[in-house]
Amino acid sequence: MKKLLLIMSLLSIIGCGNSQAQKYWEGTPKSYLYKHDVCMMYPAYWYNVVPAEDGTLLLKYSKYSNDIKVYHAPADALEHIGSLVREYRLYNLKDSYQPPFQVYDGYSWHVEVSYDKASIWSGGNNARPSSRHEEGLDAINAYLDGIMEAAGEDGVIAIEQHR
Repeated sequence: MKKLLLIMSLLSIIGCGNSQAQKYWEGTPKSYLYKHDVCMMYPAYWYNVVPAEDGTLLLKYSKYSNDIKVYHAPADALEHIGSLVREYRLYNLKDSYQPPFQVYDGYSWHVEVSYDKASIWSGGNNARPSSRHEEGLDAINAYLDGIMEAAGEDGVIAIEQHR
């Protein structure tokens, strides 16, 4: 009994290992990039949320074009993206998705969600992640589509070119 009390006392002092360090994906991302390519010269569609030099957020987008439309993004856009990453557990994406056989044409995709200490990076050629992960990527991109739709063509603040 005395040993049990001693062990319990020690565990209460040093802890039981329940205090885990915060996972990097529990914070707010620093940027978001999603690209989907088909057998064409330009990306089929491309989303990029990045901080501007003045500290605001920019949403950059192109679809079947070398032109990139630039919009102002809401100040909490990356926080919302982070919440979708956690909701759909996108931190569990594999690094690469490939079909079981070689394909020379088709599509490819890439996603990168950057944080202070690490990044979620994944992509594939002619293969997609699980439906749950794909729903998460679609949810983020639909959220960004909604920002652009609300801004309209008048909300385009610049047009850049893919390099």
